[in-house]
Amino acid sequence: MRKLWILRVNAASRMYGVPYSNLINMMANSRVQLDRKVLADMAITEPLSFRSVVEVMKSIFPKA
Repeated sequence: MRKLWILRVNAASRMYGVPYSNLINMMANSRVQLDRKVLADMAITEPLSFRSVVEVMKSIFPKA
């Protein structure tokens, strides 16, 4: 299941201009504790909430 979650998060995060590895790295550095399962679920069921998470990470780490 983890591979599926990673695929979903990667596809959704790339839609907003952030590769999966950068998103996970930014979240780890900012101590946001959303795991891959939750992110994958958000990407499917709550795309606007997922987008908000990505946008917040981009605002915290603008050059990443």
